[in-house]
Amino acid sequence: MKPLVIGTVPYLNAKPLIEGLPERPDVQLIEATPSRLAVLLTKGEVEAAIVSAVVGLENGNLSLLDAPAVVSNGPVMSIRLMSRVPISDIRTLALDESSRTGVMLCRVLLGRLYGLKPEIRNSPPVIEDMLATADAALIIGDPAMRAYVSARDGRLGELALDLDLGQVWKERTGLPFVFAAWTAHPKADHTRLMDVLEESALLGIRRLDEIAERESARIGLPADLCREYLHNNITVDFGSRARAGLQTFAQWAVEEGLLPPEAPNRALSRGNRQ
Repeated sequence: MKPLVIGTVPYLNAKPLIEGLPERPDVQLIEATPSRLAVLLTKGEVEAAIVSAVVGLENGNLSLLDAPAVVSNGPVMSIRLMSRVPISDIRTLALDESSRTGVMLCRVLLGRLYGLKPEIRNSPPVIEDMLATADAALIIGDPAMRAYVSARDGRLGELALDLDLGQVWKERTGLPFVFAAWTAHPKADHTRLMDVLEESALLGIRRLDEIAERESARIGLPADLCREYLHNNITVDFGSRARAGLQTFAQWAVEEGLLPPEAPNRALSRGNRQ
C-alpha cells in the first residue's frame, strides 16, 4: 500500500495533530508554509494537509475532513490585534499572512463590529516593527505568543489595544472558532486519512506535556506557556459546535465580500468515508 502523502505546518498548534506521523511507514509527511501547502493540495501533490480553514471554504473541490482540527473555544493567545491607538482610530494595519483564516477573521470583525476597513500593509511577523509602521498589527501563531509575552512583561511599552481574536469571536457568537482543518483532495482515500489522523491526534492529546517541552526550545518560548496554550487555549474538537462556528464565520465573510456565496455550505463538508 502506498504511503499517504500528508502536509503539515511548522507551528506549535499543529503538533498535537501530527504526533507519531513522522515515524509511520504508511505516511509521507511534508512540512511547508500554509500558502505552499494550499498549492500542493490543490494540485493533488499532497492528499491532505492541515491548512487554514479558508482554503476549504474557497475551493469546492476540497473537503474539510471529519477529523481533529485547530480550534479555540475562547481566548486563543496566538491570534492578536495590537495597537498603540484606540480601535476607532485604526487606519492602517500591518499583518503577515501566515494564517489566511486569522487574517480574514480580523477583517470580518473589524468590518462587522467596528465599521473599519484599514489599509493593509504586509509585514514580517516582528511586533515591534509592525507597530512602528502601522496603527495596528495583526500577529499570528508562534510570533503572536512571543508578542503576548513581550506585552505581558512590559517590553512593548503602552498599548491602547491588545485583543485576543479567539476571545472576541467567542464573546460575540458563543461558538468555537476553527483556525485550521485537515483538508483533502477529492481523489484521496478519505476514510484511510481520517482513521490515521484520528489516531495521531489521540496520541498527541496524551502527549501534550511532552510536546510542550520539546517545542518550547525550538520556538523560544517558556515550556509552561506552551503547556498552558496546548491544554487551555487550543482544542482539536471539530464537532458540531465547531462546524456551526465555521459556518457562521463563512456567512459573515460572505456578507463582507471576502468569501463566495457557497462557503457556508462548504463548512459542512466532511469528506467521503467508505
